[in-house]
Amino acid sequence: EIKNLVSSISQKERERDGIEKELKELRESLKESDKVSMELSKELAKLRKEYDDLIQRKHELNLERERERSKMDTLKSKLSELEKTRETYETEIKDANWRIEEVKKERNRTIKRKEHLERKLFEKRKEEAELNQQLREINLAVRRLEGEYARLKAEIDANESMRKGYTTAVLKILEARDKGELKGIHGTVAELARVDPKYEMAMQIAGGNRLQAIIVDDDEVAAEAIEYLRRHNLGRATFLPLNKMIVGKPRAKALLAVEDEKSHGFAMDLVSFKKEYEGAFWYVFGDTVVVEDLYTARKWMGGVRLVTLKGDLIEASGAMIGGSTEKVISFSQVDRSKLDEIEDKLGKTVEARDSLIEKIESIRKEMEEMLKEKAEIEGKLSVDITEIETRKREFEAKLDVVMKEIEKKTGEMKEIEERVKTIESELDGIEKRLEEINRLKEEKGKLLVRGKKEEMVEKLKELEESLLGMKEELVSMNGELETLKKKRTLLETKREEMESRIREIEKELKENEEAVRELKAKKDKQVEEMETLISLETTQSTKLKGLSEEKDRIYREMVRMETEMDKISTRIESYVDLISRAKYRLSTVEDALKEVEKEMERYRDIIENISEKEIPSLDSLMESLRLTEENMHELEPVNMRALEEYEHQEERKKKLEEDIKKLREQKRDLNRVAKEIAKRKKDRFFEVFNEINDNFRDIYAELSGGGEAYLELENRDDPFAGGMNIKVRPKGKKVHNISALSGGEKSMASLALIFAIQRYDPSPFYVLDEIDMYLDNINAEAVSRMIKENSSYAQFILISLRKVTLKEADHIYGVTMREDGISEIIGAVDLSAIGPHGEVSVGGGRG
Repeated sequence: EIKNLVSSISQKERERDGIEKELKELRESLKESDKVSMELSKELAKLRKEYDDLIQRKHELNLERERERSKMDTLKSKLSELEKTRETYETEIKDANWRIEEVKKERNRTIKRKEHLERKLFEKRKEEAELNQQLREINLAVRRLEGEYARLKAEIDANESMRKGYTTAVLKILEARDKGELKGIHGTVAELARVDPKYEMAMQIAGGNRLQAIIVDDDEVAAEAIEYLRRHNLGRATFLPLNKMIVGKPRAKALLAVEDEKSHGFAMDLVSFKKEYEGAFWYVFGDTVVVEDLYTARKWMGGVRLVTLKGDLIEASGAMIGGSTEKVISFSQVDRSKLDEIEDKLGKTVEARDSLIEKIESIRKEMEEMLKEKAEIEGKLSVDITEIETRKREFEAKLDVVMKEIEKKTGEMKEIEERVKTIESELDGIEKRLEEINRLKEEKGKLLVRGKKEEMVEKLKELEESLLGMKEELVSMNGELETLKKKRTLLETKREEMESRIREIEKELKENEEAVRELKAKKDKQVEEMETLISLETTQSTKLKGLSEEKDRIYREMVRMETEMDKISTRIESYVDLISRAKYRLSTVEDALKEVEKEMERYRDIIENISEKEIPSLDSLMESLRLTEENMHELEPVNMRALEEYEHQEERKKKLEEDIKKLREQKRDLNRVAKEIAKRKKDRFFEVFNEINDNFRDIYAELSGGGEAYLELENRDDPFAGGMNIKVRPKGKKVHNISALSGGEKSMASLALIFAIQRYDPSPFYVLDEIDMYLDNINAEAVSRMIKENSSYAQFILISLRKVTLKEADHIYGVTMREDGISEIIGAVDLSAIGPHGEVSVGGGRG
């Protein structure tokens, strides 16, 4: 395009030269006409010269304006690119800020979660320690209970000989109880009773075979036990169901006999047993009275069952049984119910221990999960935001450079716009001058051609116009050529800038790729390290868990072995105790054995003549004895004094019923009076309370300048069962309980309550000691004014150090201390002599 334009310009310049040559010749011919024409021609030549110069200047200015506009376009393009770059950097900075904030938020959340986990871990560790302590205590309790159980069981096992007096049926029932085949069996009466050794012989004789009666929970258990005996053909036994046993009352003769000085009391009262067994023990002993000796028994015999300390038995029928002691059922030396109680406690304690162990295991599992989560959180916390901040700082530095460049380019743009305005202003002036020159040329040309040949003039005019058009066209073409060259230069410059920018981007891209590779390598290394640490932590946790389980196993084994040792030690102690008891009783048994041998010696002839087949079994003899005793009880003679005793008790019953009736009526009357008094008391209380509460509201509002206060009962339905709260809302504040107020606010509320009570029930005089100590001047003045108002119907003695309070007083008395330490009263003190802190001027000094 530039080459074509250069060729066209060359052709136009040749055409211009031809026209100028022809025009010159024509002008030369016109110069020869006259002197005036010569002058006009010179002027026209000057105007044409100026016109040509202006055209040239115009062309130069146009070129310069085009160059400046090209610069403006280039600057606009660069500014646009810089703006885009600025927006890119700002976006990157915002993204970096957002990522930093997100990382910080995530870090904060993670830290909070970590702190929460650490608190939970601390709590779990604390709970584990507490549970371990409880487990140790429970293990100690288990060991103690197992030791005690083993001791009692050993004593029971050692006292197995005690059961030799029991029937086969009783022994089998007790055996089934111990094996757990029968439930609800408490034991025999002999097992469940405790007797002072002094009364043991008497109790054994008084109870007889009934001592082997079996106490059970209820009649259903008894029926099940009877069916058990029948099913296994084990014989018969007596069962005492606690839900059906009835406690009787002593007979009149027994009540008289028990008052004898040689009487030790009812047999029932000399035996220790649980309260729930009372009905069963009444069945065994009834109203049997224990007396000192046979002489005392004979004095009361007949109508009352008596037993002596030596074992002589007098039945109510009058039958007397005594002599040397035969084999009798002994009382147990061990409390069977205590053994059952300990067994029950031991079972519950073991269950509690197992529950604790399960709970500890559960807590440890939770702690393991928490430790894993904590390790993951610590891995997240290791993420560094330094790289993001570094990248942010890089973009901020680049943004500063871009902003400076934008500022610089904007300044250059303004300078170019000013130059373009100057050029356009100059071009406007040239245009005006060219129009003026054309007008002058036309005028001069008209003067010059006057009198000439029209053909020459017309031709001259055509040539000039043609030359002018040619020059303008050449100027335009040259301008276009310059513009094209400038554009080419600009495009080449832009191409170089773009190539430089591409090289910079490629370099930055390589650097970023290298940074990404380094970050990936670093990340892989950190992930590998984290996995190694997690694996190590898991291994250590597994080892720790195994060691903990091993520790628990060893601890349990140690506890078991210690328990076994305690059992063996307790059993040894029990056996030693039994041996010592046996040695102690051996002499007594030997004496009894000698007596039996002597007795057998007397009946030797009879015994030798009796075959073994004729001798009944011991069980059948004992059963026959029991049936005989029951028949004897049933056949006892009627007590003839019972009718007189009945009539006496009947009259006494009627009298007591009348007394009960009167007492019930009095009770109803008293209840009615009490309710009426309580109602009146409550009504009166609310009457006083409501009036004082209203006074309290009004007085506090007046004292505090618009505050609110009221009294609130804790239990409005029953005010005497609860307390009272004082609710106060000082002006401009929230409602508070009086305990939450400041010292001054408490003083104002307390004074308001005092004045409220005074308004309801005035007292003749009041003594107030420094009530304004915590009050400011405004509140102190308000209180003093109210005291002044109330002093019209009550006398107030007020101790104060505040002048604002003292100025309201009718009389002021000062108290000062002399140098010798003795107080002195000053009467009729002048208010002007009182200082700001309550001090009184005395003889030029301060009091």
